[in-house]
Amino acid sequence: MEKIDPSDSSLSVGDWWEYHHKGKGDFGLWLTGSSGRDVWHNLGISEYVFSKQVVLNIGVGLGNCTRDLVSCGCTVHVLDISISALEKVRGIVDACWLPETFNIVSEGTYDLTISNLVSQHMRDDDLIYQIANVTKTLKHGGIFAMQFAFAWDSELNDLPNTEDTLIKGGGVCRTLGKMIQLVQAAGGVVVWANRIGMYPDYRSGWYAIHIVRPDFPFVSSESKRKTFVSSISSLLHRVLS
Repeated sequence: MEKIDPSDSSLSVGDWWEYHHKGKGDFGLWLTGSSGRDVWHNLGISEYVFSKQVVLNIGVGLGNCTRDLVSCGCTVHVLDISISALEKVRGIVDACWLPETFNIVSEGTYDLTISNLVSQHMRDDDLIYQIANVTKTLKHGGIFAMQFAFAWDSELNDLPNTEDTLIKGGGVCRTLGKMIQLVQAAGGVVVWANRIGMYPDYRSGWYAIHIVRPDFPFVSSESKRKTFVSSISSLLHRVLS
């Protein structure tokens, strides 16, 4: 097995993931093998995973989370930048999507979308594009649960220019305030956030958020709008102060 470095400029970001999904690189280091139940617990969505739910899983990794969703009786779609990643689970899922084909998915398709260990490999523009497309495909009461990374050193968060080396290595870190801004720019609404991990060795941590459509029942209900706006304002105040 050959080990390649994220700083190798001869490999594009897409080539980088193809290389590892084909088993040529350090497969276990760069592709997550988290179980479905661990992912669902961390993202606060365990209660939303049950039979007949239509679920989109973004980022195949080793395929464990996808297989666990199928085992629970969910109708599962997957989205990944790598064709080889999709081929690993094509026989057990109902649909496989590349970023360039996902825009044909109908609005109101998914009850739940999951993104774990993906956003730290994406630039802001690409992430906004993804959130916008995913949010449109959620059902009226659907949830987009996303994990993202933040750095303890403030100067390493919310970088304006992101090099391919950082993208490949999963080093794109964002504050919660920045992520909320990106979601808003994509036309979504953050309705829940939680810090789910702290990693002293890497001086970083993880957040989990739930994104919904603007017409999500809780958001669009006039009787609850003031409470919702107040809670988000309080959340932003704590994050940005």
